[in-house]
Parts: sequence; C-alpha cells; structure tokens
Amino acid sequence: MDIGKIIKDRRLELGLTLEKVGNAVGVGKSTVRKWESGQIKDMRRDKIAALADVLRIPPATIILGSNAAKQADFSSLRKVPRLGAIPCGEPNQMDENFEAYDPVPDGLACDFTLKCEGDSMVNAQICDGDIVYIRQQPEVENGEIAAVRQNGATTLKRFYRQGDTVTLMPENPSYEPMVFSGDALNDLSIIGKAVGFTRIFK
Repeated sequence: MDIGKIIKDRRLELGLTLEKVGNAVGVGKSTVRKWESGQIKDMRRDKIAALADVLRIPPATIILGSNAAKQADFSSLRKVPRLGAIPCGEPNQMDENFEAYDPVPDGLACDFTLKCEGDSMVNAQICDGDIVYIRQQPEVENGEIAAVRQNGATTLKRFYRQGDTVTLMPENPSYEPMVFSGDALNDLSIIGKAVGFTRIFK
C-alpha cells in the first residue's frame, strides 16, 4: 500500500469528497486526485499537517506511508504514557516524569511518547511541540530516528554507526552532526526508536 492509496482509502472511509478534502487543505480537488494517484509525491509540511488533520490521522502516516499503515489501526486508539519532553536540538536532560496519556493507533508498537522541544529535526517533519511515539529498544538500524542518551543528556536524532564511530545526525542544516568514538561510546545508549509522531492541533 503506497501513500496515495492510504490517502484515498482514508478519505473514502470518512465519506469525504475530493473537493471537501481540497478545500480543507487549501488546494484544488485535482491536486488531491494527483496525491492519491501518485502523480505528486512531494508535499509541503503545512499541507501534510492540514491533510492529516482532515483525515484524522497522524502526519507520520502520510510521511512514512505503508509501514505506518500496515501497523496502525486508526479506527481504534489506545493510550500510552507521555514521559515528558526530549530536546530536538542540543542534548539536554530529559524529563522522564509522567505527564499525561496520548492516544496511539492500535497495532503501532509504541511504549511511550515524548514531547519534542527544538527544531533540529524539522526536515524530517518533526517540529517543536510535536508528540513523538517511541518504541523502547536498545538498538536501531542506520538512518532510523532514535531517542539517545549520552552522559545523562538526551536528544532525538538520526542514528548512524560505522565501525567504532556513532554519528547522531540532525535534520536541520543549522545544527552540526554529533560524532562519538572511543571512550565516549561507553556513555552512549539508545532509549528507543521513533516509530511515528503527531501534531497537536488547537
């Protein structure tokens, strides 16, 4: 299932017309049709947020596509604890105190959520204030987004390991990659993998 099919299936499930979705997002119905057919694959961040809002799905579903769709049942939600905030900028102490519960689609392997603070992951569509879904696990694949702890400080970054070197890569050119090797790796640990995120619409 590709992203276009996800959009179309969800639109039909909610009984929405192409025109109604287009009006809500601020585009013509022909643009929505092109999204659904795959003729237009790139979408601006504000359009992703607006489309996710009208379809009542997390923005990550539109960005991640089939993986999110296969895992998540958006007609059924469960609540997982939000364990504070995680910096999306320079590493800092993460507040791991229980704050609230966040709704998560059934079937999405998520153990807890964190509220993002900062703008280092904006090119991955993760912005300040977003709620990121975390699956607790000690390892991730290269290129996956992870919550990482280093000497007591935490951050959300793309994780890369090459030999004895780990690089935490931001998704914002204003930030420098963080590179760890040697003894510094002893203080580096993965809290969990980011399996999705959502935006709180007010």
